[in-house]
Amino acid sequence: MKIMILSTKHTGLGHNSIAESMQDALQASGFECKIFDMVDMCRPLVERNCKAYGKVTNKTPFVWGAAYGMSHLFGKFIKATHRHSIKQNFKKAFFAYCPDCILTVHALFVGSVLDIVRPLSPQIPFVTLVADLVNINPLWFDTRATMTICPTHECVLQGRNHSLDKEKLAFIKFVSRTQIISKAKTLSLGKDGLLPLPQSNAPTPPSHNPQIKKRSSFVVDRVSNDFMLWGHNTATSSTPTKQSNHAILDSPCPASEQITLSDNNTHPPQTIRCLLMSGGEGADKIVTQVSHILKLPYTQIHLVCGKNKQLKNKCDKLFATNPRVTVSGFVTQMAEALASTDIALVRGSPNVLMECVNLLIPVIVTYCLPGQEKDNGKYITQNNLGVLCTKAQLLPQAIQNLCLNQRARLQQIKKSQFAYRDLQASNRIAALVYNLCLARPSAL
Repeated sequence: MKIMILSTKHTGLGHNSIAESMQDALQASGFECKIFDMVDMCRPLVERNCKAYGKVTNKTPFVWGAAYGMSHLFGKFIKATHRHSIKQNFKKAFFAYCPDCILTVHALFVGSVLDIVRPLSPQIPFVTLVADLVNINPLWFDTRATMTICPTHECVLQGRNHSLDKEKLAFIKFVSRTQIISKAKTLSLGKDGLLPLPQSNAPTPPSHNPQIKKRSSFVVDRVSNDFMLWGHNTATSSTPTKQSNHAILDSPCPASEQITLSDNNTHPPQTIRCLLMSGGEGADKIVTQVSHILKLPYTQIHLVCGKNKQLKNKCDKLFATNPRVTVSGFVTQMAEALASTDIALVRGSPNVLMECVNLLIPVIVTYCLPGQEKDNGKYITQNNLGVLCTKAQLLPQAIQNLCLNQRARLQQIKKSQFAYRDLQASNRIAALVYNLCLARPSAL
């Protein structure tokens, strides 16, 4: 059976990362599948607008936030524009490939493609794989789709709010790259329920760690009458409050709760390895974050600049003589880089966040792109998967809070991540696609 995967590499790397992960899983299940870059099928004007995504989100994120908000109001116009733009080239690709199922991982190519496909092949299974966590654009939801796969509870509820039948909603957690999953499968919790970590000599002043409580989590495909089927227990934290300096550090804590960073604070903990990933925040902001983290004498920093050559050149010059800072460009073996760190400081990109979760790396979310990432930091804190700290001057305090009581908070987060993650997500989706193809009338 042939699967046509719709994605693009021109609106960030996340969509293509998911598409490639699904391609690997589907091929391992015996499918023949091919990824089609839908932006390349667009007419020149729409193609140029889509390819401007990276520049707009990096240089003027507030413009992107405004545009994203407007898309909720002009969904029909956006769908019609993209349908008209891709119609000719998509029909050629569709008839040339003759797929048995279509899987889309991009919101722009749900309704626009269904407008073209349904008159051509009314029975072909059409699967939407949502690539956002909690801020879900309405363009993801179309009642004509055979199945819409949601990675979070919030996404399921929004699907129901947009009139999708419960039989057309599936809950399967976020898909990560194959190399991440392969590495994650080698990690497990110790006999004591904790991951083995080096012992620390850090001081142990009274902490304010949020209490961990048990609740159930989705672990199955279909959504029941109350929109969810319950499975195994998952450890999650209670919703953080503004006073919880372990969860959200956007304002200074009271003086009595602050941790001094002076030399008088004896017995420093063992080295804390911090991984910083450039996510479009700008070179100056990244440099500021590194400078503040270096105030903690026991931190080592691995800065991954990705394809941002300007940032890499600047950091190479600034930190060339500092043995505690390692600067890298684009890293192909990201699983190894993440697995060798203690804390990851990242943007609120769902792909990056879930890769850290799968590898049991506590995260500090330092920035969330307006629009589809707006509430991802809050989602991470509410599920006890990491902390949110958007002010560079508070990063040292955030790191020290995680390392108190012999890294107790780090251990709590790792336990929550272990309970939260689903390393079989892509295989579950492949099985769901297989069943949908079998149920297609022409396949019987």
